[in-house]
Amino acid sequence: MPIFSKMKGSLMIGYVKFFKSLKNEKLLDYMKDEDLKIIQEKLLQSSWYPGETARHVIKALFEVAAQGNPESSRAWGKFSALDVIPTTYKSFLKPGDPFESLKSFRRIFLTFVDIEGLKVTEESQGRAKIFIPDPGDDPIIVPFAYMMAGFLEGMLELAGGKEINCAIKRETFEGKNAYLIQVTYAAKTN
Repeated sequence: MPIFSKMKGSLMIGYVKFFKSLKNEKLLDYMKDEDLKIIQEKLLQSSWYPGETARHVIKALFEVAAQGNPESSRAWGKFSALDVIPTTYKSFLKPGDPFESLKSFRRIFLTFVDIEGLKVTEESQGRAKIFIPDPGDDPIIVPFAYMMAGFLEGMLELAGGKEINCAIKRETFEGKNAYLIQVTYAAKTN
């Protein structure tokens, strides 16, 4: 079972632009004909695209461009947050209040992908846990978890957080396998 079944154009566009910019034939090994048709079209921010195509693009970028390095996925996630939140999703951001911004993370992320079982627990000011369900057979779960961690880092940075750390580990949550992102940060002081 895949981690998600569809992805919003506002997130997909960035992946596809990066994919196309690489002009690397090896990327095509990860794509099906249907995927290529979709990514050749003009993608719209407000439209939903098949999760299978998004997963193929992510897998290709992870394996070819990032050479399997999850930290590259984290960097991409942070870049995505710094790019899309101030423009398209600024209403989710609470400038100067990382804690309130973090509370909206689940809502904002579910506007990008339809992840069933995504949980966010705010433990206290400066601490939170994000649980990403691990379906067990989706090859993009690791790069996706790191991308989400980077997205969180970017969002918290935009909200004024500092000393941001998003540690990732695999564990059991509510009796199911999951990836845990343990978030810590300090609020900016003047």
